[in-house]
Amino acid sequence: MLDIIEQRIKRLGSANEVSLTDLGLSPCEMDKILQEKLGYERGEWDTNGWQGDNWISYSRPDRMPLTLYFCAWDFDIKFMSLED
Repeated sequence: MLDIIEQRIKRLGSANEVSLTDLGLSPCEMDKILQEKLGYERGEWDTNGWQGDNWISYSRPDRMPLTLYFCAWDFDIKFMSLED
């Protein structure tokens, strides 16, 4: 699973967003993997309230920063370029 996540992070170099929905991981599980297994540091967590959209920023010195987006309504989860 780590290899697949690493590949999707690398794809952010050529895409603004990369879906993670098909992996069957919850946002909590993905957060744990990013921090504990891949060495990312969690930054700000933004939400738009009742609409259920969430954005958590992550950074790592040797990698481009990224955002983990997830929606509580449709269970969409994806990586986004931090600038988005």
